[in-house]
Amino acid sequence: MTKAIDLMAAELHRFYDVFGESVDIESKDGETLLSGITVIFSIGQGEKFHSADAPGTDSEVRIRVSDVDTITAGYKIYRGTEQWKIVASGDKSEDGLEWVLPISKLSS
Repeated sequence: MTKAIDLMAAELHRFYDVFGESVDIESKDGETLLSGITVIFSIGQGEKFHSADAPGTDSEVRIRVSDVDTITAGYKIYRGTEQWKIVASGDKSEDGLEWVLPISKLSS
């Protein structure tokens, strides 16, 4: 089982290298927690057309567990000129290698 997890982690690393985006993550208090961390965005239907908070569009961000121990609702993600908010505490992926967190766009 360990070998399988090691292989999955290696493939995940390559996936992030190809499709990942560098972002900054800020706490609820405005403290920069992580700078230049690589994440994967999955933008929900209609989210790209909103300039303000738009819940219910099924957007999510994936973050490697190896990059961050814990992350909670209310944290902000800065993606270029866009600001996103983590709207609920996420779960780990089935393999336990990623955090999967629901997000909503705040501004662009």
